[in-house]
Amino acid sequence: MRIPALAKVPLKQLSNTNGTADAFESAPYHIGLFRGMHATLTLEDIQWAATTLPIAVRFCHDDRFMRAFSIFDESVWSLRVELGTILIWTAIEILFDKSAEQSKTKAICSALSEFVASSPEDRDRAYNMIRDLYEKRGRIVHVGQKIDPNDFGQSFAFARAAFMNVLNRNKLPPARITPLH
Repeated sequence: MRIPALAKVPLKQLSNTNGTADAFESAPYHIGLFRGMHATLTLEDIQWAATTLPIAVRFCHDDRFMRAFSIFDESVWSLRVELGTILIWTAIEILFDKSAEQSKTKAICSALSEFVASSPEDRDRAYNMIRDLYEKRGRIVHVGQKIDPNDFGQSFAFARAAFMNVLNRNKLPPARITPLH
């Protein structure tokens, strides 16, 4: 896992400073989600991070979350957006425990759209977008097709929203129930 920013003081003391953190890259390439060298954090940003960090640490001890998040984290450090896109969707499959589903596209689209939507209308719009993006991921995997960087960015945004919801809700998406043998 990479830390995308450094500050001159501990996180808990950052609210007493000017709130500036320096972004850095720990690899020679990055797909481009960092927009600048400095980020000015609001007091609200710092309080969210201070509240959420213990939750994130607890989730780092959960195998499913940690596998999904570490794969998601690698997506922006990939050499190609196609590889990054595959990693994003692999992370989503793991986070929602959908890797072994028979109708994987429908299962992933339903689970992700339900988890990131704020209304039934939003869920329906998200479902269609997610289905289109997941199908583009399939064309990368099965026919070696290129992907538009905007589609990578949209896939990243959906995955990021899912991980943020896990942290904000302090709860993982439900795991698939497997029958006892």
